[in-house]
Amino acid sequence: MAEHDHRRLAVDTFNDTWDLIGTEGRTEAQDLDMLTTALTSRYHWRRAGDPRNHAMSDWQASRVLALMGESDLARAFAASSMEICVEHDLDAFMVVFAEEALARALLAGGDKRAAREVLERAGALATTIADAEDRKAAEDDLDDLRARL
Repeated sequence: MAEHDHRRLAVDTFNDTWDLIGTEGRTEAQDLDMLTTALTSRYHWRRAGDPRNHAMSDWQASRVLALMGESDLARAFAASSMEICVEHDLDAFMVVFAEEALARALLAGGDKRAAREVLERAGALATTIADAEDRKAAEDDLDDLRARL
């Protein structure tokens, strides 16, 4: 398969996953589809993407797993996202989302105290995001998570 085909499939399945994340009252079948599309997107990004794409696909997989209550796997993907961010010196925006993934995974496992600590770190870092739109997206996502604590 050509790299451009992998990229197209990575984008399409990432967006399909995002649509399922936003679906109210998802069924069990939709949860399984959400997990399948997230991992499919990750697979294709590994063949056509850069470290930023890799970190974001791990972030999305972690978020999906946290939504499904799979805290241990969600933490593993959050850790992978952070490792990529550190290894490739990715920007604050990406690190904030890796932290957010960890906080969601901790919350899914019932550890509200640890989730709050991670959210505090992420919130402080979010203030350093230079691009106003990116900063707002990060802060909105963190606010959504804070509301769940």
